[in-house]
Amino acid sequence: MHRFLPLLFLLTACSGDPLELHITEVDRAIASDGLTVVDLKDGPLAATTELLPKHKDLNLKLSFRATEGSAAKLMLQGKYPVELPSLMVAGGKPRIQPAASSGIWQDLEVVFIAPEGDVPAILSAVYLNGTLVYYQQELSPSDVPAGPLTLIVESGDVEVVDLRYSDQGGTSSTVDTNGVNLNLPLLRYEYYDLPKGTVDVTNWASLTPDKVGYINRFDLNAIRGKEIDYAIRFYGKLNIPSSGEYQLSTYSPASVRVFVDGQRVVNDGGAHGAHQIDGFIDLSEGRHDFQLDYVQNTGWNRLDVKYLPEGEEALKYLNSMEEGKTIGGLGASTPQKLETDDYPYLLRSFLYFPAPKVYEIATKRTHVISVGEGEGPHYSLDLQNGALLQMWRGDFADTHDMWAGRGEPQVMRPLGPTISFDGTPQWTDISGDSDEWPAAAAESTGFHHVRHSLDEANRPTFEYEMKGGHSLTDKLTPVNGGLVRELVHGAGDATTIYTQIAAARQITETAPGEYELRGPGVKIKIESYDGDRLVLQRSEGINRLIAELPTKGHITYRIDW
Repeated sequence: MHRFLPLLFLLTACSGDPLELHITEVDRAIASDGLTVVDLKDGPLAATTELLPKHKDLNLKLSFRATEGSAAKLMLQGKYPVELPSLMVAGGKPRIQPAASSGIWQDLEVVFIAPEGDVPAILSAVYLNGTLVYYQQELSPSDVPAGPLTLIVESGDVEVVDLRYSDQGGTSSTVDTNGVNLNLPLLRYEYYDLPKGTVDVTNWASLTPDKVGYINRFDLNAIRGKEIDYAIRFYGKLNIPSSGEYQLSTYSPASVRVFVDGQRVVNDGGAHGAHQIDGFIDLSEGRHDFQLDYVQNTGWNRLDVKYLPEGEEALKYLNSMEEGKTIGGLGASTPQKLETDDYPYLLRSFLYFPAPKVYEIATKRTHVISVGEGEGPHYSLDLQNGALLQMWRGDFADTHDMWAGRGEPQVMRPLGPTISFDGTPQWTDISGDSDEWPAAAAESTGFHHVRHSLDEANRPTFEYEMKGGHSLTDKLTPVNGGLVRELVHGAGDATTIYTQIAAARQITETAPGEYELRGPGVKIKIESYDGDRLVLQRSEGINRLIAELPTKGHITYRIDW
């Protein structure tokens, strides 16, 4: 195994400082997320800071950092507290125990639906660093008048940056180069068990729902308690961004009726085979009440809802599960937990990456290996491009979706809150500092995984090859809650190759060889390096820290979060 020299020796042996950072600008544009940016002052915030004026529904994204022992409350409408950094919510049941380390930037996303009538306020979704913490969580009733979004700091110091928002509680309807795109940010449902043989329901007012809840899509399987003889009523607010005539279409073997502002648009009640039924309605710009009644009177559970705006040609899905697409779900309600001890466990699997939001279209990596031991840190690597995809602490892996039924989605799910990276190739032979880093490993590079070997502790070293005679190795070792990574360029016809240390929304050098990242929030310290060129590529929305490695060169760095 390659043994590296102490950093002090390397510093004195090199003609220049190998940790000198070379900064370059890269021309790269990213798509806007459509959220409004809010400028906040740098540094810790005052005891009470108004972040946004009085609001209703809210889609909020921000980054925060808190000193050790800090306590604060993010007050939605000035009356619904989300505690920072713990993310505790009164009466809330987190799906996973969040972990926000002191002094590290954390990415927070909150989707909030304001109360209306007898429907309480809802945390439709809360994500910490991309990990789902709450989903469709009802908030405790409050008689306090609605107010602004405020941050109340009770102790310590809390900073907030990168604040962006919209007044839609979730993904809103939009108009772009692809035309009108409609979406219901939240669906409230009522579920009814029906007597055997029920064909249709006309007396809804006399029925009492067996359960009520909230969901993002017309996902029958996530709601129903049996195959047949049940009914679901869906309610939502549909925002129309461009007025005109709209076609609404349903495809189902069951009884389906669709209403907009109380007007019946689709009437497909009773017993029938699976078919498409269309309806038409003129809609003004703005929000409209939406309702769909579904009565399951056949053994085939299927519901597609589509729409066609005036002037467009192709039907689009409305909160339905697109055929041929992989959709990110909530995961199993009863995880199949893979236990770990001090002996490293190597698990090959598929993996959703980047981690999708609930019910959003997902991308699946198919050549992933995850390594876990004890309580971590655990990590996942993409063997097709050598990228470190994610790392986490706590429990290791849920393998339910890999084995239950042996159908889709066949993915491993981490059981702890993850820190995810951008997943681009680990190695490349770009010709200069300002060349854009590739989004995928080009076939022409010949990059491929050769094997992995195990050391005396049974920890793996991953070995790769590239055209040009390059042999490359990668070893990650858990150390005191962090990961130490050693990357080695063993051989190659060319004198150098570039390797990626990190990519983030912002990378700041805090000392020679030490860096603080935001989006994802980690700290990196280079422990040894026998190259002579560290490069920080800056472009719109992303910074990238890369290192040039000579033949038989290496870099070793520590990742903490």
